[in-house]
Amino acid sequence: MTAFLNSLRSVPLLLTLCGTAVLAEDAITPTPVELGREVTYDQDVAPVLKANCLACHNTTKSEGALNLETVAGMLKGGDSGAAIEPGDPDASYLYLVASRESEPVMPPLPNNMNAHKLTGAEVWKLKRWIELGAPEGEAAGHKSIIWTGMPSHLQPTYSMALFPREDRIALGRGNRLQVISLTDPQQLVELVDPELSVAHRDFVNAVAIHPQGRVIASAGYRNVKIWQQEPYQLVDQGSLNEAVSASGVSASGNAIVAIGPSGRIVYRSDAGFKSIDSGLAEAVAIAIDDAAGLIAVAHAAGITVIPAATPDQPVQITPPKPCVEIAFAASRLLTAHADGTLQLWEKPADQPQWTASGAEFKKNDSPIVALQVTGPSAALALSDDGNATLWDLEKRAANRGWAAGGDAVAVSVDSTGKSFATVHESGSVRVWDDQGKQVREFKQKIGRVVDHKSLERQVAVAKSLSTNATTLQKAATDDLKTRQTSVETTKKTLETTAMDLAKANTAHEKTVTELADADANLAKTPDADDLKKKQEAATKARDEALAKLNTAKEEHRRAETTLKLEQDALTRAEALLKERDANVKQTAERLTQLTADLAAAKKSMDEELAKSIAACFLDPQRLAVTTGQGEVAIWNLATGAPIGSASLKEWQPVVDVLDLPGGLLCGIQEQGQLTVVTLDAPWTLQARLGENQEPNPFIDRVTALAFSPDGTLLATGGGDPSRDGELQLWNWSAGQIAKTLEGAHSDVVLTVAFSEDGTHLASGSADKFVKVFRVPDGNQIASFEGHTEHVLDVDWAADGLTLSSASADQSVKVWNRLDGSQIRTITSFGKQVTGVKYIGVSDNLATSSGDKVVRMVTASNGRNYRSMSGSEQFLNAVAVTDDEGLVIAAGHDGVVRIWNGKDGKLLQTLPPAKAAE
Repeated sequence: MTAFLNSLRSVPLLLTLCGTAVLAEDAITPTPVELGREVTYDQDVAPVLKANCLACHNTTKSEGALNLETVAGMLKGGDSGAAIEPGDPDASYLYLVASRESEPVMPPLPNNMNAHKLTGAEVWKLKRWIELGAPEGEAAGHKSIIWTGMPSHLQPTYSMALFPREDRIALGRGNRLQVISLTDPQQLVELVDPELSVAHRDFVNAVAIHPQGRVIASAGYRNVKIWQQEPYQLVDQGSLNEAVSASGVSASGNAIVAIGPSGRIVYRSDAGFKSIDSGLAEAVAIAIDDAAGLIAVAHAAGITVIPAATPDQPVQITPPKPCVEIAFAASRLLTAHADGTLQLWEKPADQPQWTASGAEFKKNDSPIVALQVTGPSAALALSDDGNATLWDLEKRAANRGWAAGGDAVAVSVDSTGKSFATVHESGSVRVWDDQGKQVREFKQKIGRVVDHKSLERQVAVAKSLSTNATTLQKAATDDLKTRQTSVETTKKTLETTAMDLAKANTAHEKTVTELADADANLAKTPDADDLKKKQEAATKARDEALAKLNTAKEEHRRAETTLKLEQDALTRAEALLKERDANVKQTAERLTQLTADLAAAKKSMDEELAKSIAACFLDPQRLAVTTGQGEVAIWNLATGAPIGSASLKEWQPVVDVLDLPGGLLCGIQEQGQLTVVTLDAPWTLQARLGENQEPNPFIDRVTALAFSPDGTLLATGGGDPSRDGELQLWNWSAGQIAKTLEGAHSDVVLTVAFSEDGTHLASGSADKFVKVFRVPDGNQIASFEGHTEHVLDVDWAADGLTLSSASADQSVKVWNRLDGSQIRTITSFGKQVTGVKYIGVSDNLATSSGDKVVRMVTASNGRNYRSMSGSEQFLNAVAVTDDEGLVIAAGHDGVVRIWNGKDGKLLQTLPPAKAAE
């Protein structure tokens, strides 16, 4: 054994790291450690080897033919024999080189694998483990993991996804999964696994949103979780059991009330629905003050104020004229009358009756048709003539007003008191700012608008594809002309070589005859010197003619071969041109059809108008518009774009809708059914892919996710670091793998993206490659090589002709999918480029980088046309709306920043909430 070890010490090629040769250095003295237990492989030895050895000595990459991943691999050893001798550290080569007692020392320094020289404690653990006989770990492969709680201050964001309607983002913050509203960024929803207090046990590595926006996939260690949100959720129900005569909402919005023809009252507060039989028939208006616990009913005989706690002790108010609308304003009651006048009433604490507070006030004689309190001393009144007036109740003066339109029948105000919505008899809804300027009008059916926007995008993509088809057709036409010319030229060359061959053959035959004559003459007179010379000359002439004949044959053969090649190339060129002619025709026809569809959609959108009956603000930038059929459309007030829709079966039909705080809506049906719903239904965990599956289909962390455009498939990427890239397509709704793309990459897959038409899947990996696969069969069709570090993100242009990749090599590369060429490399980054996203159907990209800057660049020329700063730490993810209106980025500190993408102005900074330890 000693001789064997001495021979090993003289061999300088085992256990080198990444090709780095290292000389011996001072040995590391083992430092005993008090563990309170015996050394084990799993707890003490494996972590040391993983951190410092496995990068170069694993199943995939085994320098010196040595694999240190398992005890069996160590016993088997490499080129120089076993790495360990159980029970004898001094005879174990692994220990000798790790303790630096023998050359070459392990790991060598410096190295590019971040491996470090072992400490005295680590050397002692390795030695002690060998002394114990080098026992294996408790389980082979992946065993159960004992998780410890993640510190709450660790909330980095590694992945973020924009919802299809661009109203929200989903992102991971540490092991938390959150949804943030872009219409109200302070509104945050956290998704929680009921078996945990958070979404995942470890970091959320990837997030993807289903095309319909109701499903989120999130990835962690060896699992993917599927979360689902329903279009709406039923919250509460009550009923009058008769038609509704009048209804109202408290000034705070926390309570609603309704009354029927018989005087039966139903109201809802924090305690749920309750009812009162007031006996007040034929009510015309009703109001509720949840703070004081009062309900006011306007009827033909006047106004009755009913304490909810003691309904048998009502108080009567007898106004001088009939009341048509009422509302509580703080501790006062505001009444509106048919002649347009308004009156305030108050009840002193020491008095049993309500009395008029000050004089009446009004704008004109037109009757009030809608009344809403907008603050403790402010109210909005809508008159029959269409005038909307904002009143200062203290001064009894109109602050401002505007003409909303004579057909306005209802009004709503947002929680800030700065936006108003009016509903009109035509069914349209108009939105006004606090200066009385109309900022939006919604009259189309949301489904028609969605179809129209989708077709606009499809037309833009079709134009790009048609233009590209025409360009390729021209290139094929030019190539065909070149091939035709080459064939004709080669034919002429062949004719020339044929003539040259015939001449050479004739000349050769002549020299053969002349040599035969010379041979015959010499045979008759063998000693004749002149005949010998003639024979020599004839032989030489024959040889020269033969050489020329052979040359002519070769040139003719080459000409024949060239003609065959050129004719084959011509055939291919003709086929290619035919294919591209067909493609031009096909893309042109599709463009024509889509253009016609777009025109029809526009006409349909303008003709089939929605018949809205109510408009409610869900937050300052979301408006819910409801039709009598219970169809609710949610609109983005900032952009005018559709956000979502829901068909509420509990509201079919509905005659009015009341809004409550927190996005709650109460629909009122003809027969008095009151149904409270939320359009912001909670997210629930529906499935866990990978967990409780044997064997687990994920070998390590899942680091990439993407839903297919039709929503049927979920692509997952991951793998075993430095060994293998894992790429799978899931039938996620069934929890089954539809296809595994074997050997896709040689290292961890870090990013995946489907093309917009769903036919191709792009992936990027730590192996520095970008690859493209056909989705139907899983076959690889392209492999893009050029990055010198990990590929961290990929994204497709809308037309699917090009894709871009972001890399840790501080660059973005743009690739041509059709011919596999690299179009451009963009290098205007200070650190790793972590995110890249195409903006709408344009050629522009939004990028995030470790240098804390978000850049917007043009893919075709690499120009950086806008930069957004303000981030304080390394950025990991970026998202951008199609119109470039919003750019969102986040990184190591978990802070989400939102910019106006059109001018680069920082709009919002959203730090992660401090969680309890």
